[in-house]
Amino acid sequence: MNQLDREKTEFVTDVALGAWMAVFPGQAKTFENDPVARTYSVELGMDASGVEPNTSLVQALSYVAQAYDPQAWKRHVFGTAGKIKMLHETRRDIAKYPYYQGKYIVSINLKVSPKSVGMENVNLADPAQRQRYEQAVNSRAPGVWAFAKTLGAAAVPRIEALNEERRLRGETPYREADYDRALIPLSPHEVWPGCFVRVSGRAYWSPKNANKLNLALSKVLFVRTGPRLVAGESSPDQDFGEFAPSEELAPAGNLFSGVI
Repeated sequence: MNQLDREKTEFVTDVALGAWMAVFPGQAKTFENDPVARTYSVELGMDASGVEPNTSLVQALSYVAQAYDPQAWKRHVFGTAGKIKMLHETRRDIAKYPYYQGKYIVSINLKVSPKSVGMENVNLADPAQRQRYEQAVNSRAPGVWAFAKTLGAAAVPRIEALNEERRLRGETPYREADYDRALIPLSPHEVWPGCFVRVSGRAYWSPKNANKLNLALSKVLFVRTGPRLVAGESSPDQDFGEFAPSEELAPAGNLFSGVI
């Protein structure tokens, strides 16, 4: 197994269209090929500037692909078989995705399994065990965050509430001089398909998944609102066709420090 520099596998995307997001507690999807696991997902529509060679996303993907398939690494990054595709390189009905015209599509996922939450022998037929498992899955939800200055004056009472939580946990509260850089968790009703976001995560190779290059989801940063995409133009269940492996491989911690 190749030993990779973890920092080189991590990325924060450029600002992109958050077309479809299932990232809050209760939103994890179940799929037929693995009905026990739950998958949180983000699908982005990125401008060409977001997939330039010098972006951290492309650098992370290229680094991992070159390590595992040096002769044909590019095909794992771009194109029909790659993680970064144009709309015409997918099998989708182009007419249903007008918001992807001229953009690159990138899917980033976090798969939560019984193993990743320390419940390898969970019996989901037992209501009590199912409830504990669902609670564990919900606790791994990436969520969506926003810098306080993105929210304006409305952020102040939220920061004060966060500071109270930090005090209870024995952590240092935000100083008033640092309020604009405080990261605030958003609620589902504050984020919709069509908002613009950044996403942090990690590129990795999955030998258990047909030797594929993948992207593990860590956090989502809200940047600004956008026009709501029309419901029904596409199905998130159909869109998210790439899954993370059984183990949760997203980087720990917050990669958004200093990123606006």
